[in-house]
Amino acid sequence: MKGSVSAMRRRGRFQIPHDRAGAALLDFLCARFPYHTREGWADRIASGAVRVNGAVCPAERALAAGDVVEYEPGDVAEPAVDRRVRIVHRDRDLLVVDKPGNLPCHPSGRYFHHTLWALLKSGLGIEAPAFVNRLDRETSGLVLVALTPEAAASCRSQFAARRVEKRYVALVEGIVSGEVTACGRLRTAPVGGVRRAVLFEPEPTPSPAAAAAAGSEW
Repeated sequence: MKGSVSAMRRRGRFQIPHDRAGAALLDFLCARFPYHTREGWADRIASGAVRVNGAVCPAERALAAGDVVEYEPGDVAEPAVDRRVRIVHRDRDLLVVDKPGNLPCHPSGRYFHHTLWALLKSGLGIEAPAFVNRLDRETSGLVLVALTPEAAASCRSQFAARRVEKRYVALVEGIVSGEVTACGRLRTAPVGGVRRAVLFEPEPTPSPAAAAAAGSEW
């Protein structure tokens, strides 16, 4: 291991919008992040765990539009993940890793240390992993990581211009022969253990107006 995951610290960051300007720091935190009680937020403000524009402030401090509120939640229990990350290719500019399923790419929600980002920083000593493409937590596959700003800009422009070919392995029901076309819509799944999971529905199925068109051929 070239680094220490414990040296990385989880930090929440929120910039105050115009419609929240004028609220007291304690009132804002209670309304925006109700997972702590008012007394809990007051204790955290008093201990210095909450900062506004980098400075410790009293609970009654009035917030202005553009102020940055930061909060250090400390170490929290994170769900178990699959850490079996395999290096496929590495050179001076690029790193290609085979990400297993059940591993988030970026810190988000309950996940911080248990992410591909953290594993690359702690295991390979990459100071600022720049993901060119990202995969959902449940999806396994290749993730391209730029090691220099120039490589990141070049790769992202190629992805944006759709000059990159992507191949997926799909599970289908029944016997498939010849060319297959799947057309339908993507929408938020109504049930399931994965937050904001996406559901594919065949084209004839009625879908909400928010559903997005999707299709592929193979």
